[in-house]
Amino acid sequence: MRTSLHALVVALALVLVPAACHRATPSSSSGVMAEPALSDPVKAVAVRDLRESLAAVRTAVKNGQSPVYAADKLQLAARELAGENDAGVLALLSEAETVYGHDAPVAWADAKLKDAEAHADKRADDCATARAMLDRVSGKYKDEATVLALVKRVKATCPKVRASSSSRASSSSSSSSSSGAGGGSSSGPDRAAQRDECRRRCDNAAFDCRARCQYCGTCTTDKTWEQCNAICNSCRQGCEQNEAFCRAACGS
Repeated sequence: MRTSLHALVVALALVLVPAACHRATPSSSSGVMAEPALSDPVKAVAVRDLRESLAAVRTAVKNGQSPVYAADKLQLAARELAGENDAGVLALLSEAETVYGHDAPVAWADAKLKDAEAHADKRADDCATARAMLDRVSGKYKDEATVLALVKRVKATCPKVRASSSSRASSSSSSSSSSGAGGGSSSGPDRAAQRDECRRRCDNAAFDCRARCQYCGTCTTDKTWEQCNAICNSCRQGCEQNEAFCRAACGS
């Protein structure tokens, strides 16, 4: 009787131990990413936006398209997740900062500088965009070799815009003042520099405007995603319209 009871216990152990070991296997072994432990479950929406925006920025950079909108949305989603301590979220935030604080602005600045070097008639706009992109580079990347090389290219390429503009302004000024008293010096260089600074301020204002748009990085429970997207898009369009008016006021 004792022998049979012992045999039964051993048999049960052989059945239960593998099952217990199987249950203890972590889910990561199957390739399924564990959901982050968030302080507020609502922020799961921001995690989703972060992942989608990361993919959108990389796609834009790969295809040579403007990554600005996707990078703005990425940065907004990252702000929503500030203060989270989950390891997976922290890894995503670090990756996001590299993308919106380095990869995206560096890639688009490089593309605009190439356009500026190839098309003199559009160089002023391309140079303004390149400068705006360099302003977006995070502080910890400012001294990186790639960024410093872009700054050097801007200094080498973009003054040509001011020089050509000032020469046209100078010839216009000299012709208009030829019948006046004295032939004073032209204000062309100052005027061109003021225009460039004006456009830079327009770019900065447009960025700040887009960053303040509601529901672009997340959505509240009292609204549908369609409503949130409509509010966000309306705000963005207003920012773009204001930017266009601002740049027009800077002059050509």
